[in-house]
Amino acid sequence: MDETSDISRTEQLSICLRYIVESEIKETFIGFFATKSTEGEVLYELVKKTITSFGLNLEDIVGECFDGAANMSGLRKGVAARMKECSPRGIYLHCYGHILNFALQSTMSEIEPLRNALGTLQGLYNFLEASPKRHAVFMDTEVEVDDIIRTLKSLSVTRWSCRWEAVKAVMEQMPRIVRALLVFANDKDAKTYTDARALLNAVCDFNFIFGLHVLKLILSNTSSLSRYLQGKNMDVISARRNADLTVQTLLQCRDEASFELMWDRAHVMIDTIKKQIDESHITFKDARVSRSKPSRRLQAQVGEASDTRAQVLTPELHYRINTFYLSLDKVMAEMKIRFGGNYQDILCALGDVTLNDSPSNESFDAVSVLGYRQGLASNRKKHFCELV
Repeated sequence: MDETSDISRTEQLSICLRYIVESEIKETFIGFFATKSTEGEVLYELVKKTITSFGLNLEDIVGECFDGAANMSGLRKGVAARMKECSPRGIYLHCYGHILNFALQSTMSEIEPLRNALGTLQGLYNFLEASPKRHAVFMDTEVEVDDIIRTLKSLSVTRWSCRWEAVKAVMEQMPRIVRALLVFANDKDAKTYTDARALLNAVCDFNFIFGLHVLKLILSNTSSLSRYLQGKNMDVISARRNADLTVQTLLQCRDEASFELMWDRAHVMIDTIKKQIDESHITFKDARVSRSKPSRRLQAQVGEASDTRAQVLTPELHYRINTFYLSLDKVMAEMKIRFGGNYQDILCALGDVTLNDSPSNESFDAVSVLGYRQGLASNRKKHFCELV
């Protein structure tokens, strides 16, 4: 279940039902339902009315899956809390697609080179694809190397993992993009001239090139997980297993050899760009370390003692620590935390008990705890009703 607004600004709620028929998993789209409010109580009444209209018993619901917004997952007035009243056996799950998106979003919004690279990617799309004239010039631009002609992609607002297509389209066509921008940088139209030079300055920056390569590493390894999580045949156990495998893949990339390879590939792309802009007025900004402490002269003027023992970071060491390792550590930590909660352990234990011939004792214990908690909650509710 999810809510969104259509082109007419009308809020609509989409509902899908997932069920089993003769041991086969089925998933059916029920429809879109207009709503004037997205408050948890309103959405709950709409869902309850819709499901009962099909002659289905709400007490048979064993799981509800939607996003983590307050109106959905709120402990008191959220849809998940209200659904517990009519379907006490139902377990609320935060949508796995949203979990992956949040993990990627949290990483790329905090790491500056990644955040800036994504902004430049969207700027390239807006400039080259928004105008039919500029698009035609871009597609007709010839380059010396044989590269694949692709249409640039806009960055998806909600599906972060799909941004891999946008990154790939730019990385595979960097020579064509730079050459097209050089053409537009000499355009007579003032806005076209200004925008093209601004984009050239953004692209001709080591910070952007290296950020682009880190985005490629992360998004290329999470795109397959994203596609699986949106499939009809997805189940909890396989989702947890695929998420763990993705984390392991990223962990294997977190070594000196992977960094050195990325560093070398970034410089190969940079050398190509420098040759293209050699006769222009654009200057490439090489790798640099931003000043983290005031200069010794400034410290002397204000009476502070300078620390001569402080380690001086080289550009390579700076990008290794503050971009490469930091990005991988952040995205792996986010995925472990987000995929580790959300009733994951209990559901995987339940799958182990019901599907395996010899389930583990730990799985039995986890399922027993869940059953005890639900039974305790049901008894408390019954006792409360008797008192009333």
